[in-house]
Amino acid sequence: MTEKPSCIFDITHMFEILTIILKNGEMKASDVESDVSWRTIDTRLRWLVDDGILLMEYPRLGRKTPRYTLTPKGKAVAYSMCVGMGVYSGEIDFESSEFSESMENMILRTSMKDLVPRD
Repeated sequence: MTEKPSCIFDITHMFEILTIILKNGEMKASDVESDVSWRTIDTRLRWLVDDGILLMEYPRLGRKTPRYTLTPKGKAVAYSMCVGMGVYSGEIDFESSEFSESMENMILRTSMKDLVPRD
C-alpha cells in the first residue's frame, strides 16, 4: 500500500478527480479513466475525504458504491487548481487588472494556516 503524501497536492490524479466532481457534481471511483487499479483510486479518494476535501456518501437504493462530492474547502481547492491551470496554459489573462484584484482579495481573505500542510 502506498503511503499517504504529506500534502494533498502530491496525490496522484487529484486534479482529474476534482475536475470530474466540479463538472458532474459527484463521482464514484470508477469514473476516473486511468491505467491504475480501482483500489488505488479508491485509496486516493479516501485520503481526500480524510483531509476534508471530499464527502463520501452511500446511496440508499441500488448498489452501495460510494459517491464523492466536494466540501466547501474542496470546492475552493478545485477552483484554485483550475485557475492555476488556466493561467499556466494561457487561457486566463493573469495580467489583467480585474483578475489581479480578485485574486488579491481572495488571497487576503484566506488564512495562511489553511495553506500550510499539516504534520
